[in-house]
Amino acid sequence: MSESRLLAETDLLLQRGRLRDAERILERYIKTHPGDVNALNRLGLAKAQLGEISGAALAWQQAADLAPHDTHALTNLGMALRLLGRLDEALAPLGQAARLRPSAITRNNLGLVKLDLQRFAEAREDFLAALALDAHYPEALNNLGTVLIKLNRFAESLQPLSAAIERRANYAKALTNRAAALLELSRVEDAHADLVSSFAIDPNQAFLAGLVLHSAMQQCSWENLPRFLAHLDQGLRERRKVAAGFALIGAIEDPKLLQAAAEIWALSQAPAPAAAPAPRAASSERLRVGYFSADFHNHATAHLIAGLIEAHDRSRFETVAYSFGAVRHDEMHARLASAFDRFVEVGSLTDAAIAARARADQLDIAIDLKGYTQGSRPGIFAHRAAPLQINYLGYPGTMGAPFIDYLIADPFLIPIGAETAFSEQIMRLPNSYQPNDNQRPRPTPSPSRRELGLPEGAFVFCSFNNNYKITPEVFEVWMTILRAKPDSVLWLLEDNATAAANLRRAADLAGVEPARLVFAPRLGVTEHLARHGAADLFLDTWPCNAHTTASDALWMGLPVVTLSQRSFASRVAGSLLSAVGLSELICHDRESYISLVLQLAKDPVHLAALRERLTSDPKQLPLFNTKQFCRHFEAALSYAAELSQRGAKPRHFSIGPDGSVL
Repeated sequence: MSESRLLAETDLLLQRGRLRDAERILERYIKTHPGDVNALNRLGLAKAQLGEISGAALAWQQAADLAPHDTHALTNLGMALRLLGRLDEALAPLGQAARLRPSAITRNNLGLVKLDLQRFAEAREDFLAALALDAHYPEALNNLGTVLIKLNRFAESLQPLSAAIERRANYAKALTNRAAALLELSRVEDAHADLVSSFAIDPNQAFLAGLVLHSAMQQCSWENLPRFLAHLDQGLRERRKVAAGFALIGAIEDPKLLQAAAEIWALSQAPAPAAAPAPRAASSERLRVGYFSADFHNHATAHLIAGLIEAHDRSRFETVAYSFGAVRHDEMHARLASAFDRFVEVGSLTDAAIAARARADQLDIAIDLKGYTQGSRPGIFAHRAAPLQINYLGYPGTMGAPFIDYLIADPFLIPIGAETAFSEQIMRLPNSYQPNDNQRPRPTPSPSRRELGLPEGAFVFCSFNNNYKITPEVFEVWMTILRAKPDSVLWLLEDNATAAANLRRAADLAGVEPARLVFAPRLGVTEHLARHGAADLFLDTWPCNAHTTASDALWMGLPVVTLSQRSFASRVAGSLLSAVGLSELICHDRESYISLVLQLAKDPVHLAALRERLTSDPKQLPLFNTKQFCRHFEAALSYAAELSQRGAKPRHFSIGPDGSVL
C-alpha cells in the first residue's frame, strides 16, 4: 500500500471512530517503514483517542526524533507528556514548537505547562505573548485570567476572563474561573450567577456542583438545595468529582461522605506522595516544628494560634513559620513574625520547592494550618515537607490524604470509636483541640443597643456565624424560637445583601416579622468582641458550628447553645463548651435545642449564673489557659516525634490532663 493511500484510509477510519482498525494498519505499516513521520503522527493520534496516552507519547517522540522541526509532533508530544504528569519533560518539545512556529496556540500550550508547574509569572508571560499574536484567542484569555488568580491579582483577572466569555459562547470553564475571582472579591451574587450559568452548560465539570451549592448557601438561597444535595450524595457515593470537602461542611454531617469528598479532592489536587524523609535521630536538640499557612496576618487562625506560638518552650521546641499567602504587614503579622524562631516567606516558590526548603531545614514535624480552606497548598505536603505531617485547625475534618499522618482533636470532637471516618491517626488533647490567646482584649463596656441598631427592651438572640452555615432546618428552628418568644430579636452577621433579603423573606413566610432580624456588619476584632455584651444568648448553627465565633462569644462571657451531630464541624462548639465547663449547653436534637434555648430565655437568673461562670476567672478555664494548652500540645508533638524516631508507625493516642500519654 502506498503512503498516500494508507494515510487516506487511516484518516477515514479515524474520522469514523474505528480507532483500533486504524491503529492496527498503522502499526503494521510502521514495522516496514519505521521512518515515516506522517504514519507515526497518526498512530499517536489513534492511541490518544483510545486513551493510551503513553503509547501516543512514544509515537510522537519517535516522530519528533525523526523530524525535529515537525511542530505537530512536538506539540502533540508536549501535550501528551503534560497529560502523563511529566511536566518538566513537556517543556522542551513545547518550547521548541513555539520557537519554530510562534503562534497563539504554541505559546498558550507552553504557558499551560508552566501554569501546572506553578511557574506563574512565566506562564503569564506566555499567555500575554499568545494574546499579542491573537488578541481574541479565548483559551489564552481564560488562561491569563487563571494565572492572575493564582498570583492573587483577582480584580485584574476579570478583564481577560470576561473577554473570553464574550468571545466564546457557553465558555463554561471561563465562567467558573470568573466566579472564583468574584468570590475572592466578595462579590457573591455575581459569582453565583456565573456558577449557575456554567453548571447549566456543563454540569460535569469537576467539583462544580459543590461550588454552586456553597455559593447558594452563602446567599441563603435554598430553593434548589434538596436537588443539589441529592446530586452530591449520589456523586460522592459513586466516587465522582462533584464537590470539594469545604463546600460541603455547611450542608452535610455524614462523616463518611465528607471523608469520600476529601479523598477524591486529595487524589485530584495533589501529586503522588513522595517518600517521607528519615526522621532525625533522637537527641538533645530542640524539636523543630514548621507551621504552614497563608494566614499569618489579621485572620481568625492567626488570632487563635498567636498565644500558642508565644507560649512554646523555647528550650525544647524550635518553631518556623512558612508563609505562602500574600504579604500583609499588619499588627498580627508583626506579632507572629516575632513569635516564631524563624519566619520565612515562601509564597513565590512552587509546592515542590517549599517542601524541599522544609526538608533542608530538617523539620521534625510539619503542621498544615490550611487543610483545604481558601489558599491552601496540599501539594507541599504531598512532596513531603517533614517526616511527620499534621492536619490542624484550619480545616474542620479529615484531609483524606495519604501524606498526612495525624489530625489533632479532643475526646468530644472525635469520640473513641469514630476514627474510621478519618484517614489520619488521631492525637487527642485533654480539653479542646482549639488554641486560644488569653492575652487578647476583653473590651468593655459594650456599645449601647441603640448604637448597634438593636431594640432596648428586647431579648437578643445572636449568631455571628457566616451565612453559609445557616441551613433551612436551622432557620426553621430559630423561627420556632422567635415565635415562642415574641419580645425577642435575632441578631445576625450580614455577609451580603442578598442573604439578608432572603432571610427576611424566609422569616416573613415563617410568620415572623422581618424587622425582628437585625443584621450586623463585619467589624475589626476589638469592635466585634465588644458588641457581644449587647446580646443575651448565642444560637449556634449545624452541621457546621461556630468555631472561632463560638470561642469569641465565650471569651466575652456570652453563653452559646449548640447542637452536636456526627461530623467534625458539627462538634466544635461542643468541644469548646466542654472546655469551659458548660456541657449542659450541648444539645443533640432540635427539640432539646429549642427547649433549652427557651428555658434560658425565660430564666434571667440562670443566664446570669452562666455568664458568671464564664467571666469570674476566664484565664483559668481550660479553653483559655494558653500555657496549659501549650504544654498538652507539646506533649502530643513530642510523643508523635518519639514514635517516628523509633521507627514506629503513627497511631491514635491521647494526652491526659497531667500531660501523660494515654
